[in-house]
Amino acid sequence: MLEKLTETQQNLLDLLGYALFDKKFDLKKIEYNWQELQKEALEQTVYTTIYPVIKDILPNELQREWMLLNARFVSRNIKVNYEHTELHRLMTDNNIPYTTIKGYRSASYYASPIKRTMGDVDFLVREADVEKTGRLLESVGFVQSEDIHHHFHYGYSRDNSYWELHFSLGGIPDNEIGDAIKARLEDIIAQAQKVNKDNIECMVPTDYYHCVIMLLHLIEHLTNGSGIGLRHICDWAVFADKVDITRFQSDLKELGLWTFACQLTALSSAYLGLKAFGWCPEFPDDFLDFFIRDIIDGGNHGQKNRNRSGGINMVKESNVVLSLSARTKYYYPFFKTHKYLLPFGMIAYMCHFLKKRITGERKWITSDVIKEAKDRKKLYEQFELFQ
Repeated sequence: MLEKLTETQQNLLDLLGYALFDKKFDLKKIEYNWQELQKEALEQTVYTTIYPVIKDILPNELQREWMLLNARFVSRNIKVNYEHTELHRLMTDNNIPYTTIKGYRSASYYASPIKRTMGDVDFLVREADVEKTGRLLESVGFVQSEDIHHHFHYGYSRDNSYWELHFSLGGIPDNEIGDAIKARLEDIIAQAQKVNKDNIECMVPTDYYHCVIMLLHLIEHLTNGSGIGLRHICDWAVFADKVDITRFQSDLKELGLWTFACQLTALSSAYLGLKAFGWCPEFPDDFLDFFIRDIIDGGNHGQKNRNRSGGINMVKESNVVLSLSARTKYYYPFFKTHKYLLPFGMIAYMCHFLKKRITGERKWITSDVIKEAKDRKKLYEQFELFQ
C-alpha cells in the first residue's frame, strides 16, 4: 500500500499550485525541510517550476546552491529548446514533413515556458520517412542508440543531446480502438502548425492532437512503464487551464480517453489549484488521493521507485499467459503480425529477462512489489481506458 503524503510532498504540491495558478497561502508561515523539498522536486522534475517561488525565502546558506542548480537546469532548457530550431532547419531543408511532440509543445502552455524542465527533442515523421530521417541525423553527427529501441521510436544521441525519432505514438492499444486512434492521428503532421517565438522555430501539433498525445503518453508510462511524475500533471493542468477540452469531448469519448481526461483535470483541481470546471464530474476523494500518491511514489518516469518496474506485467494483465503474450508483443512488435510464432517469442522474452534476474541487472519480484502492482491495477482500472 502506498504511503500517505508527507508534509514535504504536500508542501511541494502547494508550491506548484502557487507557481502555476497563484494558489493562495502564506509561503513564509511554513517550516520547510529544504533538503527533502529539493530532493522531491528533483525526483518529480519540477525544480525549475518552484524555484522562482521560493528563491526569496530560502535560508541564506542555501541561496547559492539552489540558484546554481536552477541555472544549470534553465540553461539546459534553453539548449533543448534551441535544438528544436536545428531540427526544423534540418527537416525543412531536406523536405521531410514532421512535427515536434510532447516537451516543447507542453512548455508552450506555461506562463513562462523556460521554467518547464525539458527532457529530449521528440518529433514524429511518417513511417515512410523513417530511414531517410535516420540517415539525415547520422549525417550531422548523431548515432543511433542501440540500447534504446521501442516499437514506436528510435533514439539518437550526439554529445549531450538526445533526439527521439518517432514513427508512431506510445500508449496506443493493439485492438480496434487502437486502430481508430491511429486513423484519427493520420493528419497530425499535415495539420501541424509552424511557431516562431523567442528565436525558436519548429512545427507543433494542434491543441487537439497535443491533447491526445499527452493522454497517450501518460497511459504509456502508467501502464507500460514505472509511472509518471508531477511534471506531467503540471503539463496537463496548464493545458486544461488554457484550452477548452470540451471541444474534444466527442472524439475523446469515442477513443475511450474522456474519463481519464476528466480524472486528470479533477486531480489538478484538487491538488494543484486549477480552477474547478462545471463540465468535469466529481470523483471520490479516496480515488484522487490514491492517484496523487501513485504519481508521487513513482517520480518522473519511475526514477523515484525502481521497484515498480518489476510489477509492470501484473499492472497490465493479471493472467500470466496473457501478460507474457502482451509484453512479448510490446518488446518485439514482429510477433504482432506473425502470431503463429508468438510462443517462440514468449520463450525468448522469458529467457531474456531471466538472464537479467540472474545477473542482477533486474531485481527478483518480491511480495511487496506484487501487492503494490495489484493495488495499482485496481487504480488504473478506474481510468476506464479505451472503453
